[in-house]
Amino acid sequence: MNQTADLTEKTLSREEKYQGSFLSLHVDQVQLPNGRTSFREVVEHVDGVAILALDDRNNVLTVTQYRYVIGKTLLEIPAGKLEPGEDPVAGALRELKEETGCHITFINLSGGVGVPYRPEQPANDIAAIGAGVRKAYEEILVPAGMGDVSLCTELGRFMLAPYGHLVTRVLHQKHTYKEYVGVDACASNLMRPAIYGAYHHITVMGKEDVPCDHKYDVTGSLCENSDKFAIDRMLPEVEIGDLLVIHDTGAHGHAMGYQYNGRLRSAEVLLQEDGSARLIRRAETPEDYFATAIWE
Repeated sequence: MNQTADLTEKTLSREEKYQGSFLSLHVDQVQLPNGRTSFREVVEHVDGVAILALDDRNNVLTVTQYRYVIGKTLLEIPAGKLEPGEDPVAGALRELKEETGCHITFINLSGGVGVPYRPEQPANDIAAIGAGVRKAYEEILVPAGMGDVSLCTELGRFMLAPYGHLVTRVLHQKHTYKEYVGVDACASNLMRPAIYGAYHHITVMGKEDVPCDHKYDVTGSLCENSDKFAIDRMLPEVEIGDLLVIHDTGAHGHAMGYQYNGRLRSAEVLLQEDGSARLIRRAETPEDYFATAIWE
């Protein structure tokens, strides 16, 4: 099958069948990609919104609604139609108030502010993001009578990722149909590249200004094919004993670590403002590994 084939159907005519208060039905005659014609029965519903609201004990707020079509009363989350031109957030808050009488005290914006994992990527302007959030707050929440609502967010990756680095030493090289570099770190130290192919920039210490004219797979020490920090990565020529710096690991390094294959978590060292270094987390030991075992 040709994956690039144009499967678009062209509308030839339209016949309106029904127009109600919140939905309409029309029948379109269409031309198929093979030149034949057919009919499409289309039901259109006005825009709607639903809101999943939690109280201060994390209980989900629900309402009971009788649904005529199935002849049953259902337990549902608050939902309803949007007014013409109404912002979805404002509509959700309105529906919540109308159906439950509850008032939102805070909105969790979650996280999601990314960092530039690649050197050529621009950094996010947190001040500009904040200004955009404030603008939306004043344009949406304040007119809806929600000017007392607090906003909460979590910016762990934005605050921490750029300020952590994984330093690892090259132990092995393999020359086959491609070039492999084996290091003493593994997915236990940094899981992101192994589980979903996340990009982390890699620098070879002492060769920062050397051309990146060699292509390598940088592999960890687990018995898993996915234990790789980079695939087909252009680097300076790498030699056994070189130190590699894997960048932007401050947010999802040690926190996502594990002890698969008996690999113990590494130490963490803090680089201080005066240039000195201080150990802030020691490396795990075999005693740590077996500390929770019960021997009977």
